Order: sequence, then C-alpha cells, then structure tokens
Amino acid sequence: MYLAFDDTDSRSGMCTTYLMAKFLQETGFAVHGFPRLVRLNPNISYKTRGNGALCVQLGIHGSGARTVVGSFNGQPIYSYENVEEIPDSCVLIKEAVALVQEYAELNEDNTNPGVVAMESPLPSDFYSKALSEEIGIEEAEMKLRDAGANFVKIKNGRGIIGAAAAISWPMNSVTYECIAYRYPRGEPISHERKMEIAEYADTFPGTFNNFDMDNDYAAIFPRERTPVIYGIRSRFHESLLKFSDKLDEVFGILPESKILYVTNQGTDDHIVADPMAIRELGSYSVQGRIIENPEVIQGGHYFSTLLYMGSGIRIAAFEPTKSFRRIFSLLRIGDLVRVYGSYVNGSLHVEKMEVLELSREFIRSPPLCPGCGKRMQTRGKDDFRCPSCGIKARHPDYAEIERKLSPGFYDVPVMSRRHLSRPFDIETERKVYQ
Repeated sequence: MYLAFDDTDSRSGMCTTYLMAKFLQETGFAVHGFPRLVRLNPNISYKTRGNGALCVQLGIHGSGARTVVGSFNGQPIYSYENVEEIPDSCVLIKEAVALVQEYAELNEDNTNPGVVAMESPLPSDFYSKALSEEIGIEEAEMKLRDAGANFVKIKNGRGIIGAAAAISWPMNSVTYECIAYRYPRGEPISHERKMEIAEYADTFPGTFNNFDMDNDYAAIFPRERTPVIYGIRSRFHESLLKFSDKLDEVFGILPESKILYVTNQGTDDHIVADPMAIRELGSYSVQGRIIENPEVIQGGHYFSTLLYMGSGIRIAAFEPTKSFRRIFSLLRIGDLVRVYGSYVNGSLHVEKMEVLELSREFIRSPPLCPGCGKRMQTRGKDDFRCPSCGIKARHPDYAEIERKLSPGFYDVPVMSRRHLSRPFDIETERKVYQ
C-alpha cells in the first residue's frame, strides 16, 4: 500500500519531510524500499519552498533482508526486502491525517494538505504532467477516484496533487538524500561552522550541491525555521547514513531523527528535450544559434535570443545565477548552444548551458600603408588614404577577435541550483565551468 502526503509546510516554518519521520516512528508499519522525496514543477506559484511531496510503500509485516533507512530517538527504522499483508487504507489515512492536524502550518492560507493511500500507482504520465504543468485539484481528485484511491483533503486539499504525483513517480533516475531533524528546529549554528560542516559533507563519495565556496554558501543547511538541521545529497545510498552519523559525532550535532530518502533531485526529470512546442511553466532543453547578443537590464539580469525551430526564444540569466551571468554575457551572434531551464513569463530561465560551437568575430580597420607602414585614414566608403604618402586603398583590413568563451559545459553556482536540475559535474568526470 502506498501512502503519500504533501503541502503541510509554509514559508515561515515546518517541513513536510519531517512528517515522514514522525509517521514511521509512531505507526510501526513495515517499509518497503526507501521513503521517497519527490520534487515537482519548480515553477508553480503556490509552492512553499522546494515543492516536494512524500511517499512510502508499506505493509503490516516485513520479511527478508532489512536495511536501516533512518532512526528516531536512537531507534533504527528498517526497510524490508518484502512486506506482507496490505494495511487498511483507512487506518493509514487516519494515522497520517492525525499527524498533519498536529504539525502542519494550517493557519497559513497557502498550506492545504492532502493525504492519499492506494494499492497501485497512477500511470507515470501524471507524474510527468506534475513536473511541467499546473494540475487542478479537480483533475487530481477525479484520477484518484477512478483508481480507487482513498484520500483526504484538508482545507482546499491541494496537497493531493503532489501526493498522487509522488506515488506515480516511475523512479527511472534516482539520487538520495539523508535529512537530519530536530523539532521544532535545531540549535543555531554559526555561518562559519556551517561552511566547515558542508565542506566536510563534500568528502563523501557521490555527494553534490553541498556548499559553494565562491559565494560563501552552505547548501546542506536550510533556513533556521524548520525541523530540518541539514540534508546531504548523493548519487549513492550505501553508507550515507553512517557518514551522517560520523558527521554528527565530529561536529557535535544532535538530531532527533533522520531519514534516508530516494529522490528525483538532480535528475533533470523536469526537462523535456527538444520539444515541438514550448509552453509557459514547462522546463526544456533546446539547441540553437544565438541571434541577438546578450544585453543587461536593471537588476543585473541578462537576456539574449536563440533561434529554435525557426523562431526566436528569449533566454535569460537572472541575478541569482551570480557568476554564470558573466559566461552568458560572452555569448555572441552565431554561437551554437544547448540551454536548459524553465520557461516562465516568456523567457527560458537558463539553469545550465552547453556551448557547442563558437562563431568567429572580426574587427574592421583601415589598412596599413604599403609604402610607409602607417595606418591609413578613412575618407569615405571604401576610400582609405595614407596621411604621409598619399597612397590610396579600397579594402580594409580584418583581424579576428579572440573569444573569451570556450566550448564546454557551464553550470550555475551551487547556491543557484534547483532541486531537480542535474549539474553537469555529476553526470561525468568531464571538465565543467562555473
């Protein structure tokens, strides 16, 4: 039986992932596989922070090999190779709703929890749609009813959309995150200490997006208003919990609980490659040639235009992408690039870029005098004369300008990366620029 919930937090507090730790600790159901943290469309206006929904597959009893997937107050939480006896969906819903009522930020207008329990997931196209469009509550409700799901809407119940999408995630590409908690929030940690801890986290094999030295940013720490102390992301799950325990020991961190999630973070699941049509709120990868040199507007935002399938697409590097804007500003008409990002308000907000081919730039200047070697002067169109010798010429000189940009892969800085975006530097061992 799958159980999922979403939309319990707000911009001022709480984190939906904490409810998973509480649910597994308090109910004692057997877990199959890893609990799932599923990020959805990053462009939805009503999202709180990371637009993540939670899902777990449960049984009454577990059998076969077991794996530790978390802990609560020092007691391990296990995942089993097999789970037996399907729990009553009404019981699951009742247990989950009780926790939501206790911990969710229900006083916030934009917090509208939803809880879903069902034996089989919806088709994966519902997940794909939840990554690229804005799904209505009524549509999600209809899909769930048709599938025989049990669900509860609290307030307007918008959380059923994310919950249903989390259950329908096909897990074609995965990463992992170990999240440590203390309710209602952890002890304050100085910025310098956070940077030290984040740099230590970066020593675990396969981790990514831990810290940003250039921008003095410790990415494993959220703002200190939620139960989350830190989250370490990795391509691998083996030994990640043990590494987290070691980090706690080294730096004196005292979590109440922690959960190891399988996630779609860093997978580019939101990206549709080479679409036939580009729609608002979708995320795409498109390839084409630059047809307008970049320009900067007030606020430090850069814009250019790329030719794609015969039409110009406005592409943008906004101020939060920091040093990436310098790379973007070096693009020139004729450059062949592939850009990745979300299409919002008529512009593709670039998250990363591959420069495939550079155009050549030349500067035009009066020719040198063949008699005395001095630079001639321009007297009119195709009319050059030497001020010393009086020799005439009709053709200018052209010199190629050395480009300050090279073909290659360019990521935005760690502090600017979205949860879903897959950095080039974790795809291969190739050289990546930031």
